[in-house]
Amino acid sequence: MMQIVKNSAQIIPFKNIKGCDDSKCNQTNKEQHDRVIKSVLCNLVLFRRIISVSSKKGVKTYKLNQLPEKIGWYLRGGYINLLKERIEREEKELHQFNNNNNNNNTSSSSSTSSSSFIIKKDYLFDDHLKWNYKTTKDICSFDGQDKQHLELFKYLFGKKPEWFNHSGCFKMAASKGNLEMFKILAGNTIPIKPSYDMNECINLAIKGMHPDMALYLLEKNDYKFDMTSPFQSAEPFILKGGLFKHSQSDLIKLARLIVDIVKKNDEITMEDIFVHYFFNLLMPTRDMESIKCARGYEVYAFEDRHIGFIKLSMRHYVEPKEHQLLVDTANKFIEKFVVTEELDCIEKPKSQKINNKDDQEEEEEEEEEEEEEEEEEEEETYFDSLVQLSTKQSRWTMFMFSMFLETHTYKDDYWEDLQNIFKVRVKEETKEEFIKLVCKTFKWEFIMNHGTLEYVKVAHSLGLVDPDESFKPKHKDINHTLTIMQYLHDNGINPFKKRAIIDCGKNDDKVILFLHQHYPQLILDTKDNILEYIKKYGHYHLASVIVAPEETPQRKSGRVNRHHYVIKDSSCLNATTLGVLIKLAGSTLEYYYDDRVGQKSFQLLQQYYNDIDSTTSKNLNYIQQLEISTRNNQIHIVDYLLFQQTKFKPTTSTLANILAESYNRQYKALYQLIKRYYRENHEKRKRLSLGGKAWESIASRGDIQTFDRFMTKYTPLEDLTTVIKHATTHNQLVFIQHLVNKYSHLKKNITRCINNTILNDRPIILKYFLDLAHQEEEKESKKKSQRFFPQDYNVDQSIERALERCLVDGNLSCLKMILDLDYFDSTTRIKGYFGMKSNSIKGCDDIKCKSNKEHHDRVIKSVLCNLVLFRKIISVSRKRGVNTYKIDQLPNNLGWYLRGGHINLLKERIEREERELHQFNIEQQQEKQQIEINNLNNKRSKFRKYSPFAKEKCISRDTCIKTKREDLLQKMNQLQHHLNWSDDVATKDICSFYCGGGDEQQQQHLELFKYLFEKKSFWFQHPSCFKMAASKGNLDMFKILVGNTSVPIKIPYDIDECITVAIQGMHLDMASYLLDKNHYKFKVTKPFSLEDGLYKHSQSNLIKLARLFVDIFNNNKKIHKKNKKDGVISIEDYFKSFFTDLLLPTRDIDTIKYAGNLCKFQLEGVYLNFLRFGAPKDTDLDDHIEFFKQVLKLDVDPKKYKQLVDMELIKIYVIEEEIDFVEIPKNLEMDNHFDSLVQLSTKQSRWYMFMFSMYLNQDKTGQRRSRLLGWKSTIDY
Repeated sequence: MMQIVKNSAQIIPFKNIKGCDDSKCNQTNKEQHDRVIKSVLCNLVLFRRIISVSSKKGVKTYKLNQLPEKIGWYLRGGYINLLKERIEREEKELHQFNNNNNNNNTSSSSSTSSSSFIIKKDYLFDDHLKWNYKTTKDICSFDGQDKQHLELFKYLFGKKPEWFNHSGCFKMAASKGNLEMFKILAGNTIPIKPSYDMNECINLAIKGMHPDMALYLLEKNDYKFDMTSPFQSAEPFILKGGLFKHSQSDLIKLARLIVDIVKKNDEITMEDIFVHYFFNLLMPTRDMESIKCARGYEVYAFEDRHIGFIKLSMRHYVEPKEHQLLVDTANKFIEKFVVTEELDCIEKPKSQKINNKDDQEEEEEEEEEEEEEEEEEEEETYFDSLVQLSTKQSRWTMFMFSMFLETHTYKDDYWEDLQNIFKVRVKEETKEEFIKLVCKTFKWEFIMNHGTLEYVKVAHSLGLVDPDESFKPKHKDINHTLTIMQYLHDNGINPFKKRAIIDCGKNDDKVILFLHQHYPQLILDTKDNILEYIKKYGHYHLASVIVAPEETPQRKSGRVNRHHYVIKDSSCLNATTLGVLIKLAGSTLEYYYDDRVGQKSFQLLQQYYNDIDSTTSKNLNYIQQLEISTRNNQIHIVDYLLFQQTKFKPTTSTLANILAESYNRQYKALYQLIKRYYRENHEKRKRLSLGGKAWESIASRGDIQTFDRFMTKYTPLEDLTTVIKHATTHNQLVFIQHLVNKYSHLKKNITRCINNTILNDRPIILKYFLDLAHQEEEKESKKKSQRFFPQDYNVDQSIERALERCLVDGNLSCLKMILDLDYFDSTTRIKGYFGMKSNSIKGCDDIKCKSNKEHHDRVIKSVLCNLVLFRKIISVSRKRGVNTYKIDQLPNNLGWYLRGGHINLLKERIEREERELHQFNIEQQQEKQQIEINNLNNKRSKFRKYSPFAKEKCISRDTCIKTKREDLLQKMNQLQHHLNWSDDVATKDICSFYCGGGDEQQQQHLELFKYLFEKKSFWFQHPSCFKMAASKGNLDMFKILVGNTSVPIKIPYDIDECITVAIQGMHLDMASYLLDKNHYKFKVTKPFSLEDGLYKHSQSNLIKLARLFVDIFNNNKKIHKKNKKDGVISIEDYFKSFFTDLLLPTRDIDTIKYAGNLCKFQLEGVYLNFLRFGAPKDTDLDDHIEFFKQVLKLDVDPKKYKQLVDMELIKIYVIEEEIDFVEIPKNLEMDNHFDSLVQLSTKQSRWYMFMFSMYLNQDKTGQRRSRLLGWKSTIDY
């Protein structure tokens, strides 16, 4: 008997430990113990390791300096305290560095602030945390309900607010519904006030089911919501699934929010913003008040999961009689078919819900194929997990089925949606009648392919079988499918056709075996389909059924290369099956070694390469297998592919790649094997070429010795750009310096690597590259040798392009390095431009800068005139939330400030220039004692040429030159750089502010206009200012312009032109004001023609416009016009086709009456146009008919009116059933709504027949109405 010895640790009681107090421990030993302990504890590294040994399992300890630089690592791991500790420590290091080097006066005096725009030189520390916009977007993805996450966000935001200025942060906060976080982001002013797409944020808040966030954003934006903004296509919201998991209150908020958006945006309809709004959102709210609130915004369908709620909803949209009929029918269905006993539901066995282990492994290996299959399959519902419904669920299903029968017509695509009808607990005595009803509705095919065996038998006994229908295995249970197939076969029913194989799912392989046993000819006719099924699901055991015993398994040449069959799983494959597949698939079959099977797969691989033909496609398969085996260190596979099989040979590039791969992964034996094959099959004198991956791996490690050895041992690299880029990615500065020093030809490649340093956030390497470029440029200029840069590229352009790349990639560290360090002439000039102060900056007065001053000016202005780049540069130069600039060198174009939103900067510059001009005028007065100047004071001032601000008399530039007054000449040169005002550009743009938008935005625009008008009112006398204000409907601004008295002579404006542009812009209040001001006198040079787009305006505005024209006509009757016999103009002279193009679109009978006898009702042309082009899409056609009837009452005598209205064309020809219209496929674009329809709806048909009957009665000419023959008839007969 074997004795089991169990070892266990002995626990020594604490009282048995005497330490240095026992007799063996003397004073000498005690002192030595103390020294050892102190030496250990004073060593921080050893001490931390001691702590890690004594710490609990699962608690990680780190050496702080060696932790990752990525902030995301701390956030994902939950090391929040560690992150805070590192941030605080790095701040202290940065403050200490700045104080010691005296590089930042503000940070040395105030060390409490943590903004990286105050603490400079933070880019010098490569071991510090790396911030980027992706990280801050992840930080803003915290859930809005988590207070701990919100506190962490506030902490990180307070440390680095400039990194939270990205628009992605706002989108992420909106998508998560984090309202407090969004408000903090919106209030950020470091480095500049952020800009974000409000429409996109609203869109994300709605899609994320955050109604409170969406409501806040909509109120902030005055409920304006653009469905066609660049951030998204013009597709409406589609929230198909998961709505029932949300709370009812959130669903109600979202439903009413959508209604408010539609109400307050005339150009948006409900279908534009939310597809199937009623039953995808409104019904799940289960709130009757929400349904009442949204009534009228969509055609409703009655489907829901709550019988009582459905009945209540129907009362609001169905006539009482029809409602009672529907409810009674549903109750009869339930009473007639559903059992009365209350029974529970029966769930499917768990084995049917969960896949086995082998299936899960197959899914992991074939992810792409499974994802495509999952997209096609529908989401499984709760009813799909049941074998039979409960009594309560059966009543609900039958209620819905009765509603479906009453409200829908039969369509094939409803079959799979309604297969749960067979799970209803039906009474035994009514099963036959139930099956008759189902067969009448969905035919025999539905029962056979979705029903149970019991129902199939009942249908067969009733004679409901249709032999022409095809069998499809849609039962979701293979055993159930096989029993039905066996029953059909035993009873002589043969519905098995090609479709039975095409529709087979993953677990339906037994269906093919059944067909092979009983219908072998069907299998022979569908070889390609079965082969595709084998390839898709890996059922290789089915390969034997494809080949008939009497024929040779050889594929026809016409079928080759139709599909590619890839085998990577050999668990169910054997040599016989593989041989059949090779003969059937030929060159389209690809087999790969399966390491899980081992020796068996190796034998199959040998069989595969022995049997296949050597083609180009097979050679690619061979190369791929070689690379895979090298990557996985499968030395026996590589040995077979290189030395044993003889059909395929690797290319030189493939050998180089696998050699590099084996070296990178340190597979020494495999490396020697590949190297031996290379030497045996290539010239001995020729050097071995190492693949690019090997060089990249060396560069990423920064291994200088290995790189130099390989450069001499193997074929050396000619272009090391890729090597330098990989070294840059892994921050290997020493390695890069070694390459540049040893291989001098590499210096030419440095200019191509600058962008990569910025992309990977390596400011120190970027500094090295730029310094190197500057040094080489100076050497070339002295030697006049070969250029370091290309002909169209120089050192200044390298700075400019690096700056632009920083802005494009959002790299603040590299950008601050370029602008902060004074090592380059261009940098000095740029810093002087921004007004950034540093002890090391000499400004643009130094010798180096003066030599290239003109070139630097062009570079700077080319960058700053780009609005996008300028806004990002501002974020770097901002200091304590206030922009600092060298104002003299900013653009002089006034519109630049207005378009960029730099209002405070504009005001600051205007105030400063006023002070300069005032001081200049004072100094001129002190020069009166000079005779030359006194004589010239009487002449007309020419100073306006240099400054548009002078109101007093000034001396000219020529006088200053003649009198050698260099002091005045210098001051004039300063004034020459003042803002340039332009009467036809700047002031017109200022007056173009639109009066729409929110009240706050209107007030801001008006206040800015008042400020600029007060400063330079004499520039606002141009007629274009009046015209622009009128075209924008800005009434307050127009009144200010009219009251301008800044110049003695007022420039008149054309009030008729102002009235015209106000009417054309649909600013009716402005037009009324101008007409009142002009006593309704109005001279029309060209009649208005607003044929397009009138229907998009509100009815109230159309009514105002129509009555405005009536008032114009009534007040201008006595105005004579040439070429008019009666000498009086008509209303058509003011508005072309006034009745048809304006009065009718108002759809208001009172407006028609108001027009009185001013125009004749030319209804015949109206009818013809409507018949040719149809009605606008969103018009209520029944209301439109009633409106026409009221118009006819005003123009037709009662007898004729009754004759016209009582025409029976609608009753005779148009069907009564309400059917929706049928559209043409969406890829065809049509100008008119009716042109996009194949067939009209019932309502549209009634409207069309009404217009047709009116046209027939109005047209008395008896001519053929050929004008209508081109119009396709879409009337429902």
